[in-house]
Amino acid sequence: MDWKELTPIGFEFNTWESMKKEGWTFPELKREFKRGVLSHAQTDKPLYMFLGAQPIVEGDYAFNMPYIVVFDCPSPPPSKICKASIQGGSEDIYNFSDFHLSWSPYIPSRYSNQASNKKYKIFTLNLQERPGKKISEEKQLNIQYLLPYILIPKIFKTFSVTPITNVQFILKDCKLTKEAGEKLIKERKQEEEAYKKWVEENKGKKKDEKTAGPTKPPTKLPFKVLKDADGKVTGVTKDFEIYFDKLSDSIKTYPGEFVEDNGLVEEMTEVIDKAIRDEFVKARAVAQKKYDDLKAEIDSYSPKKAEDYDNCKIYKFYPRHKKYNIQKYVSPAVNRFFGNATQTFPDALKLSLTELKEVDADLVKKIADEDKKSWSSGIKKSKETQIDDGRYSDSDESSSEDEESEEEPKKEVVKRVVKKAAAKPAPVKPAPKQSKKKAAAKKPKADEKSEEKADEKEEKEEKEEKEEEKEEEKEEEKEEEKEEKEEKETKADDKEEKEEKEAKADEKKEKAEEKKEEKKEEEKKEEEKKEEEKKEESKADDAEEKVEKPKAKVSKGKNTKETKETTTATKTNGKRKEPESTASKPAAKNTKETKDTEESKEKATKKPKTK
Repeated sequence: MDWKELTPIGFEFNTWESMKKEGWTFPELKREFKRGVLSHAQTDKPLYMFLGAQPIVEGDYAFNMPYIVVFDCPSPPPSKICKASIQGGSEDIYNFSDFHLSWSPYIPSRYSNQASNKKYKIFTLNLQERPGKKISEEKQLNIQYLLPYILIPKIFKTFSVTPITNVQFILKDCKLTKEAGEKLIKERKQEEEAYKKWVEENKGKKKDEKTAGPTKPPTKLPFKVLKDADGKVTGVTKDFEIYFDKLSDSIKTYPGEFVEDNGLVEEMTEVIDKAIRDEFVKARAVAQKKYDDLKAEIDSYSPKKAEDYDNCKIYKFYPRHKKYNIQKYVSPAVNRFFGNATQTFPDALKLSLTELKEVDADLVKKIADEDKKSWSSGIKKSKETQIDDGRYSDSDESSSEDEESEEEPKKEVVKRVVKKAAAKPAPVKPAPKQSKKKAAAKKPKADEKSEEKADEKEEKEEKEEKEEEKEEEKEEEKEEEKEEKEEKETKADDKEEKEEKEAKADEKKEKAEEKKEEKKEEEKKEEEKKEEEKKEESKADDAEEKVEKPKAKVSKGKNTKETKETTTATKTNGKRKEPESTASKPAAKNTKETKDTEESKEKATKKPKTK
């Protein structure tokens, strides 16, 4: 089942397209249709579904999340819809036909063109519009405030007549005082004159050349001017909108204040008072009628229908998303009429705000001490950074030290009080003492001894308190010394880490430079080898050319037989024989040169193989 084929009801229609692109999926819905609570659907007892949306916030991004509600009941839900009025705070019931809605069988889009007379197991709340037709803005606004409606007897028992706390209406033909009426007439004339003047000044000018001017006053006056038979002005009346809220306004003072603020005649106080009371009576009558209509609808149910509605099951399915955790937004609430769902998919988190646990006092103290330490270390670090940057001067230090010296004793007092309260209850202070002479005159000697003992006890307690205070001061000093040592150690560790990092970076740079130099040397050696090979090849080519030239000369001057004899003689005998004729000498020289060229070629060919 594709949730995007359902009609969005009860939320902003403008967000529908963005919601479809968000990537929501309903795996639980598919699973329950196959083998779950929805797998028992039959044509005799179909399931009824509708789509809603819930606003959620993820970080700085606010958007709507879809959800699907399934109504499982033998009796079908009514073909009615509720429209909520935000301004009036009321709800009105309408028929589906007023908004072109209906419970239509669910047919997947790929089978929508195929006609069939089958009975269907699923019905959805859909908007009956011609395909391809755009929905008007007015209809979009109506859909935004619609709520799926059903009247369940057990839920109706919790309903009551809605109390009326505010009233909003228009009071017509309120008489103004003479001064207020003349003021309105003058302002109207000034507006008309200013507009006429602007029109005359910009007459014949183009749109770009025209200057900005006043708006054209409306042809219909917002007030009425009363005249007698002779045409004289007798008074001015005006319509006023009145909004009265019992929670913030008082019926005794509101009418008089309204008359003074709007320049009305004193006679209007009674008129306004009466109008407000009449509107409250009307609003209460309307609320009572709505409640009576709902009660009459419940009474019209057959026993079977009432039992089916009371035993109905409502399932609420939430989607899944790759980025967001939906579990924290799951809620069983559907709306005022459907109540809470019998089961949600996934299950809602159980949060009990009424069960409060005892707070661990020691843990709270530890957290407070850690916060103070982090705060003090942060201030010191910020000072050090400011000193390094040159933003912190000596005058700032002196002023900050003075402030700290003023604040320190206060903090110490607070600490002492807390520790004493945790250690033991505070000693009870004795009553103010009288002078010893007066006491001796008034009391007997036995009382004097008891007073001396009490004085000794007080002195001992004072000494003990002073000793405790000294010990606490010593402990605080020790803690401060420890903190300073820790800060120094951390600074030293930071410096060592920085030095190590710098040394490692230098080593890496040196290694990289060494590698570059080695690569350059290798490249130079390869270039030198290539040059040597080229030189040897050029030498071999020169030697071949030298050998070919004398051979050509010999062939021209003498016969080939003599050259053959000389070559065979040199091959057979290891030693060279001196030819008798002078013509054989150049041939011997040529053979020697050819051997040298062959040896050089062999060397040139062997070198690349060794590489």
